[in-house]
Amino acid sequence: MNQHASEPSQAMVLQAAHWITRQQEGSCSPEEAEECRHWRDANPRHELAWQRMQALWDQLGQVPAAPARAALDDTFSRASRQRLRRLAGGSTALLLAGLTVALWSQSPGTDWLLASHYSPVGEQRRITLDDHSQLILNSRSAVDISYTAGERRIVLRRGEVLVEVAPDKQRPFVIETPLGTAEALGTRYLVKRDQDESGETTAVTVLESVVRACVPAPLAPTDCRELREGDQVSLATTGLGSTRKVDPMAASAWLQHQLVVDDRPLPEVLREVQRHRNGLLRFDAPALQGLRVSGVFPLDDTDRTLAILANANGLEVRRYSRWLTIVRRPDTP
Repeated sequence: MNQHASEPSQAMVLQAAHWITRQQEGSCSPEEAEECRHWRDANPRHELAWQRMQALWDQLGQVPAAPARAALDDTFSRASRQRLRRLAGGSTALLLAGLTVALWSQSPGTDWLLASHYSPVGEQRRITLDDHSQLILNSRSAVDISYTAGERRIVLRRGEVLVEVAPDKQRPFVIETPLGTAEALGTRYLVKRDQDESGETTAVTVLESVVRACVPAPLAPTDCRELREGDQVSLATTGLGSTRKVDPMAASAWLQHQLVVDDRPLPEVLREVQRHRNGLLRFDAPALQGLRVSGVFPLDDTDRTLAILANANGLEVRRYSRWLTIVRRPDTP
């Protein structure tokens, strides 16, 4: 069975959200509790959905109904919302389930529950490997490590990792994402998975020495390129993008809990802020796309960063709770 086949479907996620919220409300009857137990036992994917939703609920805390409804409306189609209403019977469980599932959708696959190593939101994690190579996980990142006699492979499940590679001529060192690989021909580089309106990309940035970035078949005809210090390239389903020059110090500024940007679209900057922030940060990307940002912003104080960005661009920041923040133009309905 492939990885996607073993993942819970959205219908399973919605059902798990229903059971979780019914129990948290205290409105789950003994008969319903037994029905829930049978549902969990019926399929390993049901149990996986349950465990993940329970973990997300533990992070969620108490959320007011208004922001929960806003998150629900912003996340799901009308058909999905109607299904939630049927499941929740119109109670406040609907709203809390909606926000819980919205948090799920923002963290596809909830890889931090499955990966061998992960870093929580707002934290970094340094890992020393058996060969003395070093990994530094950025906020909200997760990796699996696979060392064999012939290869050292790191699977980046989510987020961003900086690697400092120990020499070993007998075993290549490779970072893998769903879009391709980045093989160390030197010592120090970054690999980052990102998601925007057009889909997922992987960015490879060389801080020192040389890296070979490849997009393999069947995503595209096999395409490899050697990158040198200060080079950055994006891996996508269409192949390798153009190589561009970046400042290695700026690219790795998150090690000092800073975000350094130079003439970048505001939605791209907000997505980076979200990586370091608990809860949902919602914004209308097309409406903000024309705004561009330069500066140095603190990642360990994202409220301050949002205030700076809002003041500089004439925007509003509305906080409904610690779990939902909306950035918008003042004239937006």
